[in-house]
Amino acid sequence: MTAAKEYKQTLIEDIKNLPLFLKFDACTRIRTNYLGITVRYYCPKDKIAKTKTLSVLDTKAEHRGEHIKNMIVEVLDDYQIALKNVILCVTDNARNMIKTVEAMNIDLKLAALIERSDDVGGDDHDEDSDSGSDIDDNDLSDDTNMELEIESVCPPNVEHMRCAAHTLQLAIGDGLKNKQLSNVVAKIRSVAKEARTPKIAQIIKDKCGKVAVVDQETRWGSTFLMVDRAIELRPHIQHMVDCGNTKLHLTDSEWKQAISLRDLLVYAYKFTKRLQEANLSPGYFYHKWNNLKIHYITHGSLLGQVISESMTRREDELLGVDCLLAAVVTDVNYMQYLRDEHEQRGIEGVINLCLRLEGLIDDESEVNAGNLNSSVDESDYDSEPELARSCRAYMMEVDHGTSVDDSDNESLPDTEVSTANELEDSDRMQQSSQPTESSTGRPSSSTDYERNITPPPRSGRKYSMDIEREKRPTTPKETLRSNVRQALEQIKRNRKVLRVEPDPIEKYPDCIKNVSRLLKAMPSTQVSVERLFSALRLQKSYLRSNLKADAINALLLLKSNSVIEKEK
Repeated sequence: MTAAKEYKQTLIEDIKNLPLFLKFDACTRIRTNYLGITVRYYCPKDKIAKTKTLSVLDTKAEHRGEHIKNMIVEVLDDYQIALKNVILCVTDNARNMIKTVEAMNIDLKLAALIERSDDVGGDDHDEDSDSGSDIDDNDLSDDTNMELEIESVCPPNVEHMRCAAHTLQLAIGDGLKNKQLSNVVAKIRSVAKEARTPKIAQIIKDKCGKVAVVDQETRWGSTFLMVDRAIELRPHIQHMVDCGNTKLHLTDSEWKQAISLRDLLVYAYKFTKRLQEANLSPGYFYHKWNNLKIHYITHGSLLGQVISESMTRREDELLGVDCLLAAVVTDVNYMQYLRDEHEQRGIEGVINLCLRLEGLIDDESEVNAGNLNSSVDESDYDSEPELARSCRAYMMEVDHGTSVDDSDNESLPDTEVSTANELEDSDRMQQSSQPTESSTGRPSSSTDYERNITPPPRSGRKYSMDIEREKRPTTPKETLRSNVRQALEQIKRNRKVLRVEPDPIEKYPDCIKNVSRLLKAMPSTQVSVERLFSALRLQKSYLRSNLKADAINALLLLKSNSVIEKEK
């Protein structure tokens, strides 16, 4: 227990104030329900991505999303981790896990609303302290205004990603539910069970040193292994059939279907094994997922069609995560495989994450970060000099076919009136020097010209200065957006050169270097939590079924983290 407490303090210092990716899942071991929580983050000190176990807790048989959220928040508080530092959560597709992440985001919105209300209330109190006025309680009691206020705060959001391995498991499982395929699998399962009877299993083991495998029906990976082993033992099974055991009999057509099923599942099985790697990059996962779907689409078989349709149906929830797409956008090895719509969303994700890390996410006066073609609002011109603003207003009036009246000029300073008149005379002289024709084909008079005037081409030094001012970012957020977009375009152009670098991110522009390292550490699966449950099975056996929860937590904290560090 003492060693666990000491290691916990070390871990607290290691992850202090760092953005994190959270992974959690639940399991049952010897009639006790547990919640496992791990984190993954990029450590600037060691310059590597790390995966750490935070806690394994007894849920007291409570599986509601709100209860799980409260347990996770308690663990985060225990490790001095602010919920706003959690960038993304990776869970399976269970409904209670989805509700847990939704509850986290509600807490973040409420916390941002309270903080914003406190700031506004403090400012109002300072301004009105001399007059003794108070804040109206009706403003805080209106539920409609409260809801609108929550939406307008736009606090940091915890994104939710479904585990890639679990999603693929469900997609392949959907394909195996087909009636024709399920009949083939059921017959092979019957043969495998018969081949595992003691007498037959011993005969087959003496001949080839292997025995038949029976699958677990809820896991298609074990189904693939069962079919593969049955095909491998086919000569020995056929020999037993010739000796009179009809329970092992399969027709040639059924064996051909089994071989086709194995060949179709082997690609997905290998991909699933790769998904279990500790340092799987998001770009590699995105590329292989699309390759796997194309493989099944072009296969032409019934199973391939069903699996591809299921993958397409589920990939909106899997690949629709902005953080994942942002990680692929910043990966020079896989950014070229992004679809157009995913690339745009990925760029938005990088911009939003940069703004979040710079602490600029809560500024309400800014244009939405999702707008890649950021526009300049009229309010941005409030800081312009009076002369430039009046000239710009005049040119906008010319665009609409109107002119500046003398009464308007009278209200302007002398310098502004003279400048506006000079621009007006210059534009009219340029237009009058070019003859125009009326609808009858004859040159129109000057009166007709003035009546049917079109927006003249605008030029001049002052106008050029105004245009440059309009295009120039006017706030820190716009400046950061512009820099990030330019940096992403730069690494996209130079990706072939960057690929040969041992550490391509080191050559990235400074504005996206830290974000790129963080995104490269993003997990695509929750396999680290599954490994934690495997360790739990070893620690809490039937011989030690009465271990207390804090003892199990301390043992797993030391064991799992030391193993992870040893692997790295």
